[in-house]
Amino acid sequence: FPEVSCIILFGATVLLWISRTGWSPLFTTKTRDGDTRVYMSDAQPALLMSILLFKSVQEEADGSTGRRAAKEDETAARPQASTLLTWQAVHERLPWGIVILLGGGFALAKATKESGLSLMIGDQLKPLGALPRPLMVLIVTYCTTFITEITSNTATASILLPILVDLCRSIRMNPLALMLPCTIAASLAFNLPVATPPNSIVFSKGYLTVADMIKSGFVLTIVSGLVVVGASLTYGTALFNMTEYPDWAGNFTAPAG
Repeated sequence: FPEVSCIILFGATVLLWISRTGWSPLFTTKTRDGDTRVYMSDAQPALLMSILLFKSVQEEADGSTGRRAAKEDETAARPQASTLLTWQAVHERLPWGIVILLGGGFALAKATKESGLSLMIGDQLKPLGALPRPLMVLIVTYCTTFITEITSNTATASILLPILVDLCRSIRMNPLALMLPCTIAASLAFNLPVATPPNSIVFSKGYLTVADMIKSGFVLTIVSGLVVVGASLTYGTALFNMTEYPDWAGNFTAPAG
């Protein structure tokens, strides 16, 4: 019964995700400017099913679902029903550090974009446009690989990609020429536990030290970076036509001051 319940709830979650474009307009409102604000995202179905996990009663060991089991002793106490998920299990087993790590990365990326910091940094990086494209790709790739070692790969990509878009627009370069290697390089996190959640999970078991991870990860980072640079400059350029400035990139006007 618990396994079937979990499968049903998981299937319902996936179904709500797939059909979100159909039912999400039911939860909208109009702003004063006449724009439509949608309140539903992929988070609401996941939260709803999580709540149901706390409320769904699982089958007892004797086959009952919280009802009094038939026993010879009529004075036997009624068995206590348990739910599919308890807060004690969540508190003990959920890696809260990873949740905070990813949430902090998204918050930092949002703040960088909303404050205009990405525009300012992109404007300051305009002199890089005088460099040859292969050198720019090399610099962006390895800067990203080393930044992602101290922040999560999600946060690194969320912060750097808007900056690179503004930089490429200002120098009339195809944004994919720098965004593609940056996106891939953000996942080349092999050295530190904080670099990516899988590293944190492995490190939390206590079998490895930071020195062990750096020894095995540094060479892998260098080699992987060269592979990303080579792929971006060869078949990546031909596949995505990176030598031309695309129409979808739009026009760019540098901020005054």
